[in-house]
Amino acid sequence: MNTTYKSTFLALLLIGAPHALMATTLSCGPNICYQYNETQSAIALFGTPVLIGDSMRFLPSVFRAESNNNTGSVSTASTSANFIFDQVWATTSGAEIGSVEVLEAGDYSISNDNGGVPDTVGLTLSTRIGDNSSSEFVIDNVSFIANGDSSGARTWALQGNAINPASAFTASAQNISIQIQNTLTATTDEFGGDAWIQKKFTVVVGTEVPPPVPLPPSLPLLLTGLGMLAVNLRRRIAG
Repeated sequence: MNTTYKSTFLALLLIGAPHALMATTLSCGPNICYQYNETQSAIALFGTPVLIGDSMRFLPSVFRAESNNNTGSVSTASTSANFIFDQVWATTSGAEIGSVEVLEAGDYSISNDNGGVPDTVGLTLSTRIGDNSSSEFVIDNVSFIANGDSSGARTWALQGNAINPASAFTASAQNISIQIQNTLTATTDEFGGDAWIQKKFTVVVGTEVPPPVPLPPSLPLLLTGLGMLAVNLRRRIAG
């Protein structure tokens, strides 16, 4: 069962200053909960995430960089955004976040590339996982690049490396933050060149590591008893 809660609270920025309205959204899947501030500026480009199972999915519609060259010199367009889940935790008490993986996809086009330095489009994906109980963090960086005339629109896909907070952090990874930073770039170097790249899909996949199952209090006594029986049996056989 998936559940989404929205809570609104007032934060005083400075003493005597007006109150600022901040909204926090909490979405919980069967095993993972995600919390984020829905007033963060990145939502304008990423769109609002939707919980599907234990994953958060974005369907951006305006996250795009385009270079339409009308100068005849090198022209570069760049668009960046950084989305933050400030708290992510497992629904099972004592469980840790076992892995986090980000997958993205979209399309691009490079046209009227008339030679010389190839026109290019590219995207970088930087995923930062932080431990909210300490200062530890892990960063994964991957990128996509294409150059030369694409002969029409083409699709691209990019998959980040899986990060395992449970093994990466010294402390228990029961409550973490996830930051997803994207930069899209498009570059043309001749008059009439046109290059664009757009992101249309992002999914954040989280998994949990269940807490260790405690041994029953009677188990050590049972093992001790079995050990004594084994010793007595060896003595009888030897005698």
